[in-house]
Amino acid sequence: HEMNKKVKSGEPTTMNLENLTKDIYDLVGAGMETVSSTIMWFVLYVINYPEIQEKVYREIEKEVGTERLPNMSDKIQLPYLNAVIMEVQRLASVVPLNVPHLCAEDVTIRGYTLPKGTQIIPSLDSILFDKKTWGKDARSFRPE
Repeated sequence: HEMNKKVKSGEPTTMNLENLTKDIYDLVGAGMETVSSTIMWFVLYVINYPEIQEKVYREIEKEVGTERLPNMSDKIQLPYLNAVIMEVQRLASVVPLNVPHLCAEDVTIRGYTLPKGTQIIPSLDSILFDKKTWGKDARSFRPE
């Protein structure tokens, strides 16, 4: 809609049907990859941690029952399952790099100066496995 509006008004735009189609494919592809990777890692972790698998099962059984599948409206009642999912995403590093950012001002990191406007792509692993934040065992699976 927005693209057509700009084209009709003669307003300059870099958006065209080809770029829009590529952007949609990127969004759908990225979403499918992160979801499928999270599910795969979730299965691998609960296979290796049967006590966690049992605890997740018991929570679902208690809060949702066995007559239906959980859905998004159940999320608030499943805090342990949500913690396990978040821990899987942290440890599996499903998205290891953040989106590009520009430095809003000159910044110095470990003696290196990045001028204002420098494009950076933050590595999320530096946060996800930070021992100051997560403790000495930052690479351990601890959904609690």
